Amino acid sequence: MNDQIPPAIYTFKYEECVTGLATKCVETFLTVTVVDPCDPPVSLGTISTPDKTYTLGDNAESFAHDQFTIDPTYCPVDYVYSIPSLANGNNPITIVENTRTFTIDYIADDSPIS
Repeated sequence: MNDQIPPAIYTFKYEECVTGLATKCVETFLTVTVVDPCDPPVSLGTISTPDKTYTLGDNAESFAHDQFTIDPTYCPVDYVYSIPSLANGNNPITIVENTRTFTIDYIADDSPIS
């Protein structure tokens, strides 16, 4: 949330006394519940990524996807990408996470297709 007041239930105790009569005091309790509106967010939209066809050995090709839409809009979104490796263990895709850009480029050899 704001990194200062974590979500929780807080109880505050107030004591009210009549001036000069310390024996005449009343305690009052106030309970405040601080919630994190991002846990979970109201909604998380989907993104669309373009279908791509790439032939091993071709020139590099890059594309990016849009950001997720989230409600409330100030909630943080972490992107995690999982790209399986080729049969030979190499990975032809590099990702620049802060721009959500994928680059497909593989010219090492033809072992994945031979």
